[in-house]
Amino acid sequence: MIIADTGFFLALFNASDDHHQRSRTILNRLDEPLITTHPVICETCYLLVARGGALSQAQKILNSATTQAEFQLKLDLIEAILANKFPSLNISEVQKMLNLREADVTQTRFYQEVLQIGRQEGVQIGRQEGMQIGRQEVTQEGVASLLIRILIRRCGNLNPSQLQKVRSLSIDQLESLGESLLDFHDVSDLNNWLKVVKTI
Repeated sequence: MIIADTGFFLALFNASDDHHQRSRTILNRLDEPLITTHPVICETCYLLVARGGALSQAQKILNSATTQAEFQLKLDLIEAILANKFPSLNISEVQKMLNLREADVTQTRFYQEVLQIGRQEGVQIGRQEGMQIGRQEVTQEGVASLLIRILIRRCGNLNPSQLQKVRSLSIDQLESLGESLLDFHDVSDLNNWLKVVKTI
């Protein structure tokens, strides 16, 4: 792991810097992760903007890449800086800022890491929502089955239409039926109750 500071990034982005060529060479020879800190990114952004021409410098950096691998490394760095400086930008806006028409920003390390985080969060949210829906369905089905058994004992056999109507009731409606069925004497009471619920 190599830790980069502001000086490295400034030299990399400024072709007239005394250490520009050395920073390019280091970047091209990296075979392990290049890491930095949030304050370094902030300071680099500030100094690039303060010196003017940050986007043109970024474009020069990308244009100076001689290989696809070098271009990808530089794009990863620039994208991280832009994402920090302009957090509300989407991919097409970043491409437009850097005048990238053919570069696939979705293949950058930064984008892939953000995408992975988003996928993990999406899976977690999906699981939670799925479990909640499953619990509601199990609860609704269980309550409906219990009430059907009680109705059969209290009122006699129910026809398929009545069974279907009871099974299609919401949890709130099933609770109301559970309270009302204590006063039922026969199937006609259920039919009258279902007619009232249907009109509500």
